[in-house]
Amino acid sequence: MLTLLLGIIVIVVELPRLRRAGGAGADRGSLILVLCSIFLALGAILVLRSKPSIARELIGSAVLLAGFSLRTWAIRILGRHFSVKVALQERHELVTSGPYALLRHPAYTGLALELLGFGLGIAAWQGALACLIVAPSLAYRIAVEERFLTAAMGERYKEYSARTARLIPWLL
Repeated sequence: MLTLLLGIIVIVVELPRLRRAGGAGADRGSLILVLCSIFLALGAILVLRSKPSIARELIGSAVLLAGFSLRTWAIRILGRHFSVKVALQERHELVTSGPYALLRHPAYTGLALELLGFGLGIAAWQGALACLIVAPSLAYRIAVEERFLTAAMGERYKEYSARTARLIPWLL
């Protein structure tokens, strides 16, 4: 129940961010694809729901909160540069501080942790596996963003990419 309540709170907090847009977008349908896959994964998790042990629910809730914290931190560090669109803002600069010092896409790492924690806390390992539904659409979204940023920022983004991980420090 705790994980379900936290999941609902996270969704309510995240919804206003989806309305925030800026710049001319180069999204290529990636946002709608990610959103659809998230709702599909959430539906699968709720269908697979089982009675969680207290330990599993606490672990799932902790992972969900860690993901939410990372995602919120990443968005705050981006500040005026944040947009749900794949777009450059006016006077856009490459952000390399905070979580961006290690990761190119910490908000997506946070999203993955949110889904993993929700799945684990609600439906055990089956719920965690349901989160894999989101992986292909997230990979597509990241590829769209990276092509866009490489084209827009050139060598500077290539150098940044060479020294940072996409999603998981020192691994991916």
